[in-house]
Amino acid sequence: MSSTVRKVTIALGAEEYAWAREQAERSQTSVSAVLTEAARCARDRAAREAARAAAWAELEAWITGGEPLDAQELAAAERELDRA
Repeated sequence: MSSTVRKVTIALGAEEYAWAREQAERSQTSVSAVLTEAARCARDRAAREAARAAAWAELEAWITGGEPLDAQELAAAERELDRA
């Protein structure tokens, strides 16, 4: 076992375990590999969301000179972005 791998015991709901087992069988890999990939995807999604939030905060600070948008201005900006 590689030093970057940790052996842990986890509890999964029956449906989640069935899904993971089915995915492992389909991809001819292990349940551990399926769960590792699911965790990696969740971690990557969280990193993208954090980067998006940081970029939005930086843009907002640049546009407003450091003053946060009020609720009405924020809603208008979100509507404009949704149109794009």
